[in-house]
Amino acid sequence: MVTEFNGPAQELIRGVLADHPQWRGYAQAYGPTDDADAEEGSVRFVVPSPCDPTHRLELALRGSTIEVAYDCGIAGIRAEQQFIPSATATPGDLVTAVRQFVRDLCSGEVVVVRERLGVVARSIRRDGAEELAWFRSREEAEALKPGRYSAIHSWSATRDNADGPA
Repeated sequence: MVTEFNGPAQELIRGVLADHPQWRGYAQAYGPTDDADAEEGSVRFVVPSPCDPTHRLELALRGSTIEVAYDCGIAGIRAEQQFIPSATATPGDLVTAVRQFVRDLCSGEVVVVRERLGVVARSIRRDGAEELAWFRSREEAEALKPGRYSAIHSWSATRDNADGPA
């Protein structure tokens, strides 16, 4: 376990806590013993959802990449978005993009959609997955046909598909 966060981790911590000061206690030291892609002194936030304690939001600094993930509380089902620096972007630009994404998620402008896999896709997958989770804009999620998804999760609410499996 590290006693000090590296520079990029400190920048991410400052940015996240500027928007969500109540998340201070969710910042954890993160490094190569946790994840081969994480550098010593990295950080990971693991924040439980206010609507369902089995769901959680994770933000992890993995090398120069920041990963935002929403764990749906079901083994193996999580939406993930990676923020990868471009040749011209600064680490601050990356943190700004992550902050905006997390603000959109917390406001409900971005949601997590659990989509059912079709019969063919399920049959060729070796992991037994029956559904996957994706980040989608609220407008995209509202346009989905009810039989296409099993649930839509927002940071503050969950809507199950009342129609059951397709």
